[in-house]
Amino acid sequence: MMGTRSYIFVKIRKEDKEKSHKANLDKIPLLHYISSDLIKDVYINKESNYIGMYSSHEGYPEGIGKVLYEKFNTYESALNLILGGNVINITGGDWDPYISESNWESEKPTQIFEIAKTGVTVVEYIYLFDGQWWVSHTTSTIEPLKKHGKIIVKRGDLSWISLRWFLNYEEEDEALFPYR
Repeated sequence: MMGTRSYIFVKIRKEDKEKSHKANLDKIPLLHYISSDLIKDVYINKESNYIGMYSSHEGYPEGIGKVLYEKFNTYESALNLILGGNVINITGGDWDPYISESNWESEKPTQIFEIAKTGVTVVEYIYLFDGQWWVSHTTSTIEPLKKHGKIIVKRGDLSWISLRWFLNYEEEDEALFPYR
């Protein structure tokens, strides 16, 4: 198991703001051995545009990225995963959260207004679901992503590429890159 760290974010829909939400563990398609009592409600603030979680292992696109793309490819499933809080890992068929009886406050999902490189320097990759999965490499230039393709989308100070294309699930498709 590699310690490649990542953040995973979902762009919050307007109708989900100013409401409480709770992860439904029965809808996380991975093995887990925790009680649903450990998961608490998460109130999504009006000012937040993104909700996310941290993962400390297997954060590269062929690890967590592949699991996100294959198992959490809808807004509802991606949000449900995030609502479970920070994880050690979600690869290998297991969901391995950090939560325990006493640490929900430190492991609950993060809510932010915008995703910026300056706020995520402790991870190598950032994933974003906004109707499709995107990946950004944070610790270097965009060259590691360019080796997998030529289309890079700039959002703020980060460069993004479609995770579907990165994982070679399909050839270049104009519909995948609405921000170009």
